[in-house]
Amino acid sequence: MQPSKSCTSTLCLIRDMRVNTMIYRDLSILWCLINILFIFSQLYESRFPGKKTFFLNLICMGGLIILNMVLVLKMGVIWMGKYFILTCTIPSFFYFFYTSKDRNGRFFFTFCLADIMGFWIMAVTNLISYAFGENFLLMFLLRIFMFLLLEYFVVRYVKKTYHLILQFVKKGWGGFAFASGLFYLFFALMSGWPTRITERPQELPSFILLLLIIPTVYLTIFALLYYQCRLDTRLQNEAILQSQLTGFRHQLQIFQEAEEKNKILRHDLHHYMNQLSVCLNDGNLQAAQSYLQHFEELCSVSAVTCYCKNPTMNSTLSYYVSRAEELGIRVNINFKADCKNLSDETEFSIMMANAFENAINGCLKVPEARKREIRLICLEEYQLLFAITNTCEEKTVLFDENHIPISGSPGHGIGTRSILAYAHKNNAAVDYQLEKGFFKLRILFPPAPESMKQSG
Repeated sequence: MQPSKSCTSTLCLIRDMRVNTMIYRDLSILWCLINILFIFSQLYESRFPGKKTFFLNLICMGGLIILNMVLVLKMGVIWMGKYFILTCTIPSFFYFFYTSKDRNGRFFFTFCLADIMGFWIMAVTNLISYAFGENFLLMFLLRIFMFLLLEYFVVRYVKKTYHLILQFVKKGWGGFAFASGLFYLFFALMSGWPTRITERPQELPSFILLLLIIPTVYLTIFALLYYQCRLDTRLQNEAILQSQLTGFRHQLQIFQEAEEKNKILRHDLHHYMNQLSVCLNDGNLQAAQSYLQHFEELCSVSAVTCYCKNPTMNSTLSYYVSRAEELGIRVNINFKADCKNLSDETEFSIMMANAFENAINGCLKVPEARKREIRLICLEEYQLLFAITNTCEEKTVLFDENHIPISGSPGHGIGTRSILAYAHKNNAAVDYQLEKGFFKLRILFPPAPESMKQSG
């Protein structure tokens, strides 16, 4: 029996409507892939400059996304659900591993974090679409909204904090990365093998429970990492503040000793004047000159060295200069900046203390004591420039891919990370140079608004 024309036209209409709604499904997959790439690009740190990274991502990851969309159209969503790890995850992993600054547990954890956030949204919207009779338009709209919301949250709240965590927390990433890898694999297998989760309704309660567990676990990991970062930063700042307090005490002691010497000088001043008057009346110019020279030497002994006008910074400099000189290191300070435009003078002092500490450690590695030297310059015209140079043993200085000095010794390198974090917070440019036995750190701060108005 042949179907009637009305039945045939109805079937064709249903088929056309099905094809039209599947377009939304395919567009939603493309949207998800692009946004997962964007989220990961916000969390990881590339070892290449920004412009080069952008074009590499555009060419390589753009090509990979196009390839996966072609496979979706040719092989179908069910096939892609089973094999997306082979067609998308593994190729993107090796590409980002090549471009990433970190090639260890931190990279693997970051990679899994970005992918799982994206796939979590895809799984949730897929279940909601399934509950409404596979409404692909609804799924597409939900994915647009949820990814935009996630990206706002990542850029506004997560990115800066996560980069600080990557800089400061150096241990524990292997365990977190291994747990993330297991989560990722379990999530991928449960959602797509042996068939889509929506075709296995008996396993839906377990899958929904997994969807609830994933954000809970990752939020807990993030909180632990943030707490560890805060703890390391606080311990380091406490140590530096303690050194500043020691510097204040040392400077106070110097002032007290100088005041005692000045009291003696004021008491003996009239005796010197009387003797000088006698010498001049007798025409004994040589004796008068000898008295003046002796008095000048006494005055210079009682003088207190002031490196800069700011008391907090001066105490830091005083402490580290004294410490360096006790170790036989020659120190030259040229601090002419007012530093009035700094947002926080204490943070600047902590940065300067870290730099001085690193300079002292670098000098102590020089075998010949007579060659140990530190030079510090801080100048300000339109922009504030801080620079510190120290002699070093060149073979002991190592740089990473971004020309940042690294330390192979456990417990070291925190000072450098703190300097970089301070520079990043204040939008300052940092430059490290190694030249002819001298290690140089230069930090150039952006011009203050008042200076820009004056120059304009």
